[in-house]
This record gives sequence, C-alpha cells and structure tokens, in this order.
Amino acid sequence: MLVTVFCLVTGAAVRDIDTTAGLGPEAIYVPVMQGLLAAVVFQFTVGSVWGYVVEYREHGGGWTDNTLLAPFALAVLSGLAGTAVWLTYGMPVAGDLQALAVAALGSFLWAAFWGFVLSVVVVNLAAQLLKGYSDATDGRDGVTDDDEAVDTTDGDTHSRERDGGRASERDPERAQ
Repeated sequence: MLVTVFCLVTGAAVRDIDTTAGLGPEAIYVPVMQGLLAAVVFQFTVGSVWGYVVEYREHGGGWTDNTLLAPFALAVLSGLAGTAVWLTYGMPVAGDLQALAVAALGSFLWAAFWGFVLSVVVVNLAAQLLKGYSDATDGRDGVTDDDEAVDTTDGDTHSRERDGGRASERDPERAQ
C-alpha cells in the first residue's frame, strides 16, 4: 500500500511539472519528496486506525460495539464540519473545480483524522469510567490476589495467569 501511495503521488506530481522552463534537479526531487511525505502521512493515519481496531478486537471487543464504531461516526461528522468551515471561511480556489475538490477532500481528511483521534480518547475514557476498573487491587502495587500466589515452602512465585488460571500441579495446596 505504501508503495502504491508513493507511486501515485509522485506520478501525479511529475505529471504537473512545467517542462517549458527546463528540467533541473528539483524536477525529480520535489515529486519524490511529495511521494515520501504522502506515504508517511498514509502510514500514520491508516496505521492509527488499524491499530485502534486491532487492539480493540484483541481485548475482547466486537465489530459492532458502539465503543468501536463511535469514533468512526464522529470522524465523518468532524470531516464534514471541517469541510463546511473551510468552504465558508477558507480561501476556496476560484475557477478551478479540480483544485477545489482536492482542497475540500484534504480539509475533510484532516478534520476527520483529528476528529477520530480526539473521539477515540473521549470514548475510551468515558467507557473506562463507566465500566470502572475491572481488577480490584489490594493495594500492593496493583497486584491482585488472583494474579499471583506465593508458595511459602520454597519462596517460588507462581503466576496463575501463566498457568491458565489453574494451580500448579506440583503444589496441591494451591489448588484449594
């Protein structure tokens, strides 16, 4: 995907070069830098969205959970609002419909991305506050009684999480 974005943006920039003034080093340098910048921006934006979805699913969330879908809906609304503000108060390009469409798309994507980022923060904080902390700690540096058990005979520490929630087979007392 990154190579595709790089090639598309670089190709579009090369297509727009004015060859009547001659070709200098900037004729290649500028399009390549534009392509690299587009690839980095693409990686940051798509990587952020993909990371959010993957982390949410890995922690037991579903594809149709409101907590997962709300940031996407808010991102679209933010993008539409950002585009409306730009068209109303910005500096639209007069006479060139293609330049206006590209600038409007850019303002939509910029506002949608930041709307997504901010809404992820707000939605996840609200969900965490409504849910509360799922692990009740006993005041020992965040370690719960269920996560760690100490075998007092040899001082060896066994994690019940590592054992899949089962007590160690070599210590029958821990099974109680």
